[in-house]
Amino acid sequence: MRTHYIDLTPEGAVTYEVFARVLKGVHLANVEEHALAVDWPEWQPIRGQFGSTMRVLGTAEGLEHLLGRLAPLITHSLLKCSEGVKQIPASATGTHWYRRDRKADKSTPSHNRRLERRAAARGEVYVPPRVPRSPALHALRLQSESTGQSYYMDIRRQGASDEPDRQRPTPDVYGFGVVIPSF
Repeated sequence: MRTHYIDLTPEGAVTYEVFARVLKGVHLANVEEHALAVDWPEWQPIRGQFGSTMRVLGTAEGLEHLLGRLAPLITHSLLKCSEGVKQIPASATGTHWYRRDRKADKSTPSHNRRLERRAAARGEVYVPPRVPRSPALHALRLQSESTGQSYYMDIRRQGASDEPDRQRPTPDVYGFGVVIPSF
């Protein structure tokens, strides 16, 4: 149950990096079953315009756990949580939700080389697709905890009534998939 929230504001010119680290903290907390959800209240439908604040919603206990994970960012003045854990207003209504926007990019040079090797093993010639992939409007560069490799996560914001069959009762491990209240 999401009853509380925190507003987190990156300090300085590393906004996207800090948002990515907060999202990684949410991911690690959700793996431990804290059921946190994420929001960018100032989101704009313009490339890269997340806004200046990232909101995380969940239980007071889950948010305190996340703040413990984010303590190094706060201590080094990279992230500010000025108001602490606050209760979600009773009048707040769900207006939107977030989801991962697309599947992994299958047109990278390494993926094309792999497909070329497979085709050669079958005695065929691989012809890469000519349609370039359009860049995502909103993406954060994350780093895998298990492999250390970097990857981009494309994020889409949708209205509360869009694709109700894809919405979930609890957030996924990145804090997406649930309807987020606006207040």
